Amino acid sequence: MKKLLIFLFTLSFMVNCTTSMPQEVLPSWVGYTYDNAVSSSVYIAAVGNGTTKEAAEKSAQLSLSQVFNTSVKSVEKQFIRDDGLGTSANYLSNEEYVSQIENLQGVEVHDVYPSGDGTYWVRLVLDKQQAIERVNGGLVAPKNEMENFEKRSEESSNPFEKYRYLSKALQIAQEMQPSIDMLSVLKGSTQSSPVDRLKTQISAIQKQLIVRINVDNVTPELKNKVRAEVSHTLESNGFTIDENALSLLYIGYSQTIEEKDNLFYCNNDFSYEIRSEGMVLSTFTNFSRGVGINALTASSKALQKSCDALDKEFL
Repeated sequence: MKKLLIFLFTLSFMVNCTTSMPQEVLPSWVGYTYDNAVSSSVYIAAVGNGTTKEAAEKSAQLSLSQVFNTSVKSVEKQFIRDDGLGTSANYLSNEEYVSQIENLQGVEVHDVYPSGDGTYWVRLVLDKQQAIERVNGGLVAPKNEMENFEKRSEESSNPFEKYRYLSKALQIAQEMQPSIDMLSVLKGSTQSSPVDRLKTQISAIQKQLIVRINVDNVTPELKNKVRAEVSHTLESNGFTIDENALSLLYIGYSQTIEEKDNLFYCNNDFSYEIRSEGMVLSTFTNFSRGVGINALTASSKALQKSCDALDKEFL
């Protein structure tokens, strides 16, 4: 009986010691992020954790990037990467968001806490006003370049020139879009974007891009193929191919084939000239080379390269 009492007393003492041991209290920012020191009106902040300080900092960077990701979606904005006409768009990946956050050069480690279990906690902060100034500063040069292309489009009466200038302006606007969306998050309100405006202008001009194609200067065996490939490229850029159009597109295309070391090489010369009422509206020339296991493959690759170059002429 005495031994039993001693055992029970010892067990009770051990339980009391265990329950009376102080529990670790983590800093309030681990659970709530913002506090008096880091106000949401001044900063965008995020918390991360890891087995090392570096791992915790990386985790916090990812959390900060997701703050931008979620906020951008909430204002129904997308970081646009499309074919020039807005037919497709995707949000940036987390890695790309993190890269953008790092490039702001305004993200700072505000707090570090190593907990007793070996976990590190890090709070990163981004000063909103400083970030806004940096983003705006980076937009000055591309904005000026975009506006210059818009001005040149306004000054031209040639629809093909207007289209090219506005397409280049749109490309710049799309490259600016991630920064504009970041400003939307930093300022807490949707910032106007030139993308939709430029797409509307381009769409209006496309109604004037109507041509008929002349392939008299192309060898008979290549006529159908060249016409088909060029038509497809032009139509994908908003052109309309119409045999009754006033504007006439003269295509010149020639190629030479040579065989060497069991491979075929095709060199081609491609050119076009668009005329309307005796006036030249647009010209384009290109030299390309294709390689294949037979002459047909080499020829197709060379023509495709010329059409790719033609596509870039407008975008």
